[in-house]
Amino acid sequence: MAQENATGDAACGAVLQALQGMGAAPRYHWKMSATTPARRRPVEREQVVLDDVVYMTPDEGRWMKQRILPIERAARMADEVARHPISFCHPLGTEGVGNTAMAVYEYRQSGEAAAAGGDTATKRIWIGVQDGLPHLFKSNEGPVSVTMQVEYERVQTPLP
Repeated sequence: MAQENATGDAACGAVLQALQGMGAAPRYHWKMSATTPARRRPVEREQVVLDDVVYMTPDEGRWMKQRILPIERAARMADEVARHPISFCHPLGTEGVGNTAMAVYEYRQSGEAAAAGGDTATKRIWIGVQDGLPHLFKSNEGPVSVTMQVEYERVQTPLP
């Protein structure tokens, strides 16, 4: 399947801009949950970014701390989008998440499965109308369903 040129599509431009904004944000906290029929419990991960310090839970429940400069985080996000391009973007309208108005988009993105010859994943992203940042992601890639929530306010270190 041929990929659309993401840079020429206004909807893909909005999604790309939101992803780049997240990569450049000085502070955020995301929580991800992935479910699959092969596991009884979901796989859960978290990441907290506070300027040049990133806390993450690559092993369930165990926080790790790493220094990553903001410019490096932005470069990693750009690299991720370059390795797994987005395409076929279209707006789904607006809806409220909490007390925040969100623009909702659906798009396709090649992931690890597509790199191995599988299908691209269909994803949805909720972008804050006021801040232009992603607040919620949902995707299905084969039997795996992923939800990721992102918070930009009240972000604190998870470690004492």
